[in-house]
Amino acid sequence: MKKLLWILILLLILLLLVLFFRGCFGKPKDVGEIKLGPVAYSIWPDGSVAVAIPLINSGETSDSAVNVAKVTLGSGALLLPTSLPAALGEINSDQRQVLQTRFSGVAAGSASTLTVSGTYVEAGVTKDFSASTVLDVKAPQSGTVASTTGTALPKHVTPGVPTAPGPPIKEWEGNNENGPVTPIGPTLHPFTIAPNQTGPQQAPAVGATGSSVTIIKDNGGNESTALEPPDPSTAVATSAGVVMDPANTYMLFSTQNGANFTTYNPSTIFPQTDGGLCCDQVVVYDPNTDLFFWMMQYSSNSAGQNILRIAYQHPANLISNFNGWTYFDLSIATFNGQVALDYPDISVTNSYLYASVDGTDKNGNNLGLIVARMPLSDITGSSGSVGIGYFSPNEDTDQKYAWGSRLTQQTTDGMYWAGHTDTSHLEVFHWPDSSGSVTTNVTSINTFCNSNYASLAPDNNQWIDATRAAGSGKVIAATRQLGKDGGHGKIWFGWGAAADDSSCKNSRTQPYVDITQVDDSTLNSVGEYDIWNTPYAFAYPSLGTAPNGDIGVAVSFGGKNNYASATIGYLGDYVVYYVDASTATLNFPLFNSNGTPKLNSSGQQLTGTRYGDMFAVRQSGTRNVDFSSELYAYQYVNTATPSCSSAAGCQYRLDYVQFSR
Repeated sequence: MKKLLWILILLLILLLLVLFFRGCFGKPKDVGEIKLGPVAYSIWPDGSVAVAIPLINSGETSDSAVNVAKVTLGSGALLLPTSLPAALGEINSDQRQVLQTRFSGVAAGSASTLTVSGTYVEAGVTKDFSASTVLDVKAPQSGTVASTTGTALPKHVTPGVPTAPGPPIKEWEGNNENGPVTPIGPTLHPFTIAPNQTGPQQAPAVGATGSSVTIIKDNGGNESTALEPPDPSTAVATSAGVVMDPANTYMLFSTQNGANFTTYNPSTIFPQTDGGLCCDQVVVYDPNTDLFFWMMQYSSNSAGQNILRIAYQHPANLISNFNGWTYFDLSIATFNGQVALDYPDISVTNSYLYASVDGTDKNGNNLGLIVARMPLSDITGSSGSVGIGYFSPNEDTDQKYAWGSRLTQQTTDGMYWAGHTDTSHLEVFHWPDSSGSVTTNVTSINTFCNSNYASLAPDNNQWIDATRAAGSGKVIAATRQLGKDGGHGKIWFGWGAAADDSSCKNSRTQPYVDITQVDDSTLNSVGEYDIWNTPYAFAYPSLGTAPNGDIGVAVSFGGKNNYASATIGYLGDYVVYYVDASTATLNFPLFNSNGTPKLNSSGQQLTGTRYGDMFAVRQSGTRNVDFSSELYAYQYVNTATPSCSSAAGCQYRLDYVQFSR
């Protein structure tokens, strides 16, 4: 009897060991350094399921010869790739490659396990990897979803005098976490695209005529030696002569309509919190309340949590004392289920201040866009707090499609935003000021390519960062164009699209900007417009609308003969203008978390290159056709230096530009 008991105990131990090594009692356990990033899927009209699978190198060394030998989704049959193994090449530390797949026979409305396995080479040794996740496959749902009422946000007032500066602001890496890659959609071309190519040109001199734009003001005297892109914003109160131009690390303030600027360190104005002021500052001016609204993102604390700070003040008060602001904070406690907040935006309607931000979980996965709104009556009133309502992936999982998206500017009675369900469909979100619910609609667009964002500058550096929100097909440009009677009109949504590749053909040999027009009542797409040109790549668009209906645009261009430079112009003119051209590419060394250099498989240190994430073009001036934007060029200041990896070698030349017809 004892012998039988011991045999049973041994068998039980063996069974537990088997279950353990299979991973948590039947759940597949990830093996190797190649992990799954946020996976996205799309259900095609024929019932097949397209799945975009990001494979991330989670180690601190580069992995070469990454091959996917097997990929399964439940009991579905693999349609794409048509054959395996699929070679993904080298994946550097913390970087990713994307495998686009499609399956038939996957039951919608049910959970299916996705498993990917293969091999990679690390330090000359071939290793195996296997990773899995569970997908709850269901189609996006058009309809109406209720928002959530949050806890009121206490108002605070700054001391009104400068304080000691906070820790240095650094924004190289760790922001704009990767979200799901947009899956491929069925080939659709419902709209005809004008064949006109957009030509970048040197801007005319201030006041000169004869071009499609007139440069009213060009203040190019603001230089920065910071080793990160400025990511500038701008806002103008013309009647008061006040301009605010923030970037990642500073605030430029003018009381002479941009003729000259004073530089402020925001950390000397506001109390320190979490890890200190980080980056991604955005400003807007609301003429109805005569208020500037200033949003700042703070770095995460030791628990990975951070805040967004929204400050506001009248331009007349800022002229007398720029250090005096009223503010309130949005924290993770404001939005249930989030850990970190990143890539924020703000916009104003007649009744609300709207704010958007990506929410991420404890593993750094982007969960989707959060959109919140605060009543202007609370902000301008005597109450000590500001009410808030919000809409997030907690209310509707379709919000995951809108990660990295920006809010519509120049809207009046409600807010709009959008995200791609796949490369052939756009989901549009509308939150009317008059309603507590958000309406959504999935609409067809011309299929765009979303994998080949390669564009090398003359120094052979890649300047478009396709892993970040602004360079990966996310809807980062949005403005509303009202009808002639001030009624219903169009929403213009823009994003960076990729060049043709072996599986996607749009007659675009370079990355370009894709813009879709959407009826602001039906939320259906009604037309498309491309910013493209065969010799150039375009990226990082921003849009704004004047009361007369003109649409201003800011967009960056670059390529083998041109370093990345920012331009401005009017949509439909098929020409954009740069006031300063870059002569270099930002290039900085990358390091592991332990301080050691990141190396590729050949032992060379990896470097980061990046031009920008966000720009802004805002209405300004006393006429209906004036716009303002803060542009920049990255330029050598010391030609004797071998690279721009030190501040002594290069600098950003910042240009506040006001332009008109």
